[in-house]
Amino acid sequence: NGALYLRIVNEGDGDDRLVEVRTDVAGSVELHETVAGDDGLARMVPVDEIEVGAGATVAFAPAGLHVMLIDVDRLEEGDVVAVELEFATSGVVEVEAEVVTVADALG
Repeated sequence: NGALYLRIVNEGDGDDRLVEVRTDVAGSVELHETVAGDDGLARMVPVDEIEVGAGATVAFAPAGLHVMLIDVDRLEEGDVVAVELEFATSGVVEVEAEVVTVADALG
């Protein structure tokens, strides 16, 4: 499994929602949020969509929002992966994501 981190910037006048993410390098893809449980332990919880308000920036990062890639093909650092982001209003936006190590993702 792997995780996809990104920033979504809504430069429009209206709110939008990220409703799906697709890539050919994973068997399935889920939107997740990391939340603390009643026991204080962090858990990844699937979410149906991510709100992106007008003029807002939403950051996907370790220990927060992220895109979970399940049953990932063999990838190596430096590979570039095609990703489709589907928004409720804006439609499909195609982006590329570079494969980095966990240490690099944590910054």
